[in-house]
Amino acid sequence: MYYPPMTQATPLTVIRRERLLPVRGEVLASMGARVEPIDVVARASLSGELHVVDVGKTLSVKSRDLDKYLLKAVGDTVEEGGAIAVKGGKLVPLRRVCRSPVAGRIVAIGSGRVVLESRAETFELHAHFRGTVASVMPSLGVVIETAGALVQGVWGAGGEAQGVLKMLAEDPKEKLVAEAIDVGCHGSIIVGGSSVDEEALERAEQMQVRGIVVGSIGAELGERASEFPCPVIATEGMGQVPMASVIFELLRSNAGREASISGMTRLRRGAVRPEIIIPLQEKETVPPSQQLEGALEVGIQVRVIRQPYLGSVGRVVSLPLQPRTVDSGARLKVAEVELEGKGRIFVPYPNLELIG
Repeated sequence: MYYPPMTQATPLTVIRRERLLPVRGEVLASMGARVEPIDVVARASLSGELHVVDVGKTLSVKSRDLDKYLLKAVGDTVEEGGAIAVKGGKLVPLRRVCRSPVAGRIVAIGSGRVVLESRAETFELHAHFRGTVASVMPSLGVVIETAGALVQGVWGAGGEAQGVLKMLAEDPKEKLVAEAIDVGCHGSIIVGGSSVDEEALERAEQMQVRGIVVGSIGAELGERASEFPCPVIATEGMGQVPMASVIFELLRSNAGREASISGMTRLRRGAVRPEIIIPLQEKETVPPSQQLEGALEVGIQVRVIRQPYLGSVGRVVSLPLQPRTVDSGARLKVAEVELEGKGRIFVPYPNLELIG
């Protein structure tokens, strides 16, 4: 029995996500509480960062002479740009001033240097999507549960955002272009078909969209997309690949609905994939919990994850018992797959993933 990886693209399922603080703090949400995306469910105080200022070098003085020029002592607070030490007379042109790069307090002085600790900040953890608090982890965070549609991407960048889904393509092969992005996209999560270019990214930034979802991102745009001020998700990964039809139709069927998007991606231990969550309206029926993993078997929907059929979706029609010789010359276990619009092909097991 072979258990391939899976990409979730389902119109109705139960979704549970941990919302965790970066450090121990205070959980504000209670068990069973209904939360909205912008609700603060927990908060924590983040310690300030340490900054070393070489005062001696700035003022051109020896370490042993530093005390006579210092304006501040250990424990004193300073504002960003505030003077720490001054050398020179009353005439401004002859005066040298060493200023603080941050607002905070002085924690140490020695060897001609001043160590500053920036002010502590309060970190607020938001719910991110509409749902119910299913579990509370004291001092750590909460688990939020909702029912709705879920789409996972292959590549993503950026943090989290919420907005209304807006389709800007009529076909999964249609490219997201700048001309399609107008003032009506402001505050929306825009969805294209195959890919996006740099001009469209610039236009989307100008229109202050909340997120971008396309089939793929060209390798030359990877760095630009990673620096984009809102989440960007490529459902098929890098390259020039149309969005899988099952994902495109799922997003199109939910156009105009509130969605939560996360571009956060982690490939190693504790893998995290970019995703779009579209919660049900409160009056809609909540489905039973579904098992999201499964074995490769006849009738199951799969997606090809290697060329030449990268991104193609179909259903398994048979699982031959004997290995077959593939293009590389190797003999591998294969599945016979009926691809949408492309007929039947044999695909090695490692080149398939479940989707749905």
